[in-house]
Amino acid sequence: MSTQLLLALAIATIASSFYLMLSEEVPRMMAAIVAIVCFFVCLVSAPLPVQLLIFCCILSIHRHQTAV
Repeated sequence: MSTQLLLALAIATIASSFYLMLSEEVPRMMAAIVAIVCFFVCLVSAPLPVQLLIFCCILSIHRHQTAV
């Protein structure tokens, strides 16, 4: 993994933990937006097999939730 991907992953992890810890609405939403943007940066920069694996996982979770 490149340094940029690791940095984006670290920022997304920290923003996610801030999202869970904060109780005020505006900082919490900003942390969520930062986490989502960093996740998409990591997803776009990932190799194709990793992208397909993530896509299949999301589809299987969605199908499992709609089947219940």
